[in-house]
Amino acid sequence: MLRRLDEVISSQGRMMKRLGQKPTAPETLQSVYQSQVERTLACLQKTRIALLKLDFRDLIQNPHDHARQIVSFVKSGMPEAVASVISPDLYREKALDLADPSD
Repeated sequence: MLRRLDEVISSQGRMMKRLGQKPTAPETLQSVYQSQVERTLACLQKTRIALLKLDFRDLIQNPHDHARQIVSFVKSGMPEAVASVISPDLYREKALDLADPSD
């Protein structure tokens, strides 16, 4: 699952605040997360493990298209059943919303 790192970092910051903890500086997280994503993808490319990359935002916006991809990839299941568990309500940290850090 690929997701914009600014959305991931914003989500992490909100979670830390809800837990009463001080969030890590976004710049620090951006650097660390980007490095981890790059290393993980490079490692996976060296293996013979099949990989289905899905964009989180696109998955939320087009659940039925991606459900068909997932079912085809795992060679099992019904696209409608897969699509039914993709909930737009879970997409709370959108890049367009990140301009207002007061939330």
